[in-house]
Amino acid sequence: MLTSRTPRRKAANGRQGEHKPLSRILRPKDLCALLGVTRQALWLMRRSGEFPRGLKLTKGGAIGWREDVVREWLDSRPAA
Repeated sequence: MLTSRTPRRKAANGRQGEHKPLSRILRPKDLCALLGVTRQALWLMRRSGEFPRGLKLTKGGAIGWREDVVREWLDSRPAA
């Protein structure tokens, strides 16, 4: 008897069954509130390469950032 069973995918680390916890996707509005900057300042930081690259979410141009990547970036910056 054949069963329709979906094979388990391997995690990014190559181990089957172990998965990295999902990170929330921050949209520009949420990101600006978290960082305390305007959208224009965010785009300027992004364009200059000062800020981590975002993820393209749609073909239409929607963009977002993984929260864990943004928090790592914040932690790596010198304290003001």
